[in-house]
Amino acid sequence: MLRTTAAVLSILLGTAGASFSSAQSVELRDLSVSDVQAPIEIFAGDDISVSARISSRSSASTSFRWSVFLTINGSMQGAIRLADFGPVVIAPNTVITVNEQIILPVSVTGRHRLAVVVDADNLVPERNEYDNTALSPDFTRIRSRLPDFSIANVQLDRFSAQSGEVLQVTFAVLNSGNATASTETAVFLSRNFSVSTDDLELARFRTSLQPSERASQALTVTIPDDLPAGDYQVAVIVDPDTLVTETREGNNIDRSLQPLNIFESTLAIQTSDLPSGTVFIDYFAQIQARGGNGEFQFEISEGRLPMGLQLDQSTGALTGKPIESGNHSFNVAVRSQQLTAVAPYTIQISPSGIDLVITTPDLGIGTISLPFQIELTAAGGEPPYVWSLVDGALPQGIDLSTSGWLSGVPQVEGTYQVTLEVVDGLGAKDSARYDFKIQSPNVTITTEKLSSVELGAAVELMFQASGGRPPYIWEAKSQLPEGLSLSEDGILTGVPTEVGVHPFRVKVIDATDAEGRDTALFHLRVNEAGTFAIVNDPLDSLLTRSQLRHVFRAEGGTGALNWRLEPGDRLPDGFEIAPNPDAPDRELLLTGSSYRSFIHGFGLRVTDEAGRIRKTAVVLQVVAPEVDFVESCRCLQTPLEPMQGSSLLGIIFVGALLLGTRRRNR
Repeated sequence: MLRTTAAVLSILLGTAGASFSSAQSVELRDLSVSDVQAPIEIFAGDDISVSARISSRSSASTSFRWSVFLTINGSMQGAIRLADFGPVVIAPNTVITVNEQIILPVSVTGRHRLAVVVDADNLVPERNEYDNTALSPDFTRIRSRLPDFSIANVQLDRFSAQSGEVLQVTFAVLNSGNATASTETAVFLSRNFSVSTDDLELARFRTSLQPSERASQALTVTIPDDLPAGDYQVAVIVDPDTLVTETREGNNIDRSLQPLNIFESTLAIQTSDLPSGTVFIDYFAQIQARGGNGEFQFEISEGRLPMGLQLDQSTGALTGKPIESGNHSFNVAVRSQQLTAVAPYTIQISPSGIDLVITTPDLGIGTISLPFQIELTAAGGEPPYVWSLVDGALPQGIDLSTSGWLSGVPQVEGTYQVTLEVVDGLGAKDSARYDFKIQSPNVTITTEKLSSVELGAAVELMFQASGGRPPYIWEAKSQLPEGLSLSEDGILTGVPTEVGVHPFRVKVIDATDAEGRDTALFHLRVNEAGTFAIVNDPLDSLLTRSQLRHVFRAEGGTGALNWRLEPGDRLPDGFEIAPNPDAPDRELLLTGSSYRSFIHGFGLRVTDEAGRIRKTAVVLQVVAPEVDFVESCRCLQTPLEPMQGSSLLGIIFVGALLLGTRRRNR
């Protein structure tokens, strides 16, 4: 057994000796890199200059290659290898500066760091492999090269023309971007200010512009035949088919400051017939004209319209509710510039087919020596209505007009039984019997209006009355504002709890009770007071795929709060609002996430129990992630391979230990 052990030790020691001999024959060097310099901003596809300091700590000259990588987060995993340089020979214990030009890929944009790696393929044996990589101190922003087309200074050689005539349009096409591009430009004609590619296209041409180049253009276009007279917008649109990707897309259109008026030498009314109508039914007809300068003035030149209808002089619209049946003939004249056209029309209006009926429920109550007036009403049949008294006598001082107004100043107290009759335009009749009461002078409320009060402040307002026989007794005839009450002596007291204008009716009764009374409607304005505001911390931009949890908090306010979106607004997909579980009565929680970048605005409002409303505008921005490199470590490190000599010494030590243990066990 001892011989076997000795043999093993002999083999192990022989192997170790060979390893030591091999290690001594290979001289280990040490290369390191630092001070990487690169531009902060550049365009994709451009050349950039990259420099770095490379140090050698060895006793002999070293030949090596160095490489440049593009990394997002400082890690070599997924880094883009841009270029390799060398071989470079560096003298022993020397520091050199390398500087080369690199072409960036056209497809790479965003924020990156440049990494310089010495001996990226591990061809040089070194004592330390962990200092072979260094990063540029700042991010390099790589921007896309894009054009930015726009139109400016659209001008016309004249502002009035006829169909078929020639018009010259001058304008300028600009490229404010940073890339040369070719695109089309088109001239459009539109009847409204909202010009689009759906409007009439007059001309189109193609142009190519370099960055910051401006090209003036003059196009001669022909106005198409058979265009209706009127004002037209002349607009120029660059890249009308949106085939070119630009920095901005919203500046591709411009229009002339003054519209182009297309006129005709003739004028005519195009509407031949008008639809029939029915009494009391809404009526609409459009009288259309063509020619002149497109601006028309309509009028009834002969005859008259059915009662209840009217003609819009600028648009030619015939509207209203006819109240007269039969066939009605009239002429309509239209004028434009110095031209005039006339057309005859007949409208047939049919009877309503509804029976005539008086709709006035009662005549109310009059008071001696106080003015009285009421309008009698009827429905159905066909106006005009004619009213008359057919039975009984009206109170002294009161008269009835044939148009249905019952008015005057009553002089004698009492209840008068009267029968009133109405006759329509077709001879139909209806009558109704009334008890018309005239009473002695009432007590009158003299308070005209109430002064405004503040929310949460004590209120004490007194109502005043005159006439009748004091003392007066007051009471509320409708719901008073929340928090307030009315005493019998007419004092409104309490603490209002809801902002706004609150209508309510009060009644006063004098000592005669049945005879002396009055009612009045008042409006009490309760103004805001106290603290109530939305305290909203800034909403930072959110990275895609990140979870948002943002709290909106209200300060002050009365009672429980009610949060909701502004009417018509919506949240982006993937986001929602709900009361914050930690403070459901005071706070609102916005949560959600998105897989795409966007900017979305919406409004929030919160209402307290006092009716106060507070609003806030929210802008939610979701952006793509940008991972910064940790400043404390500017090196990308590669694990050092273990040295063979150390491994063999470990094996020898373990073998000797095992042999010694076995010997002791024996």
